[in-house]
Amino acid sequence: MLLPAYLLALGLGQIEVGLLSTATLIGSALATLAVGRWGHRFPSRRLMMAAAVLMAATGLGFAAASSLWPLLIIAFVGPLNPGGGDASVFLPLEHAALASATSAETRTAAFARYSFVGTTFGAVGALGAAVPPWLAGAAGMSMLDALRIMFIVHAAIAVTVWALYRSLPRPAAGRAGPDAPAAPL
Repeated sequence: MLLPAYLLALGLGQIEVGLLSTATLIGSALATLAVGRWGHRFPSRRLMMAAAVLMAATGLGFAAASSLWPLLIIAFVGPLNPGGGDASVFLPLEHAALASATSAETRTAAFARYSFVGTTFGAVGALGAAVPPWLAGAAGMSMLDALRIMFIVHAAIAVTVWALYRSLPRPAAGRAGPDAPAAPL
């Protein structure tokens, strides 16, 4: 929950923080609906890589911008969640890719591992909320700069995610997989 702390540290008021948080949720919801409606036209691997690029740009944008309107655009377009859960376009893309890449016999185990790893990294991310106050105290930097570093870390994680998505295998011709277009719902 670093986003509200960061926005308050920038000097924005509670209404602006609420507006920006709402923009992140509405933007993520619309992106998820768009991928659900039109995503079948594109390889899921490419969509996931594009989402990771957008995630990196969002982290860098939040680290660099400090006024309301640019932040509002970045919040609306970027896959960023102001809360602790995953309300972004990544979840349905990953679910669809995982379902198409596994056999019916192994699908439950694959989703169990996926959920476990996701929850574990979510917990590590929650622990990361303690890093900015530690940086501010130990390194003597301002809290605002420490929070900006967290958005740069966010962008670095996105680059790692992009590389992981890029390493996904391309499906063989005629076989469904994480890179094959899915049938429309």
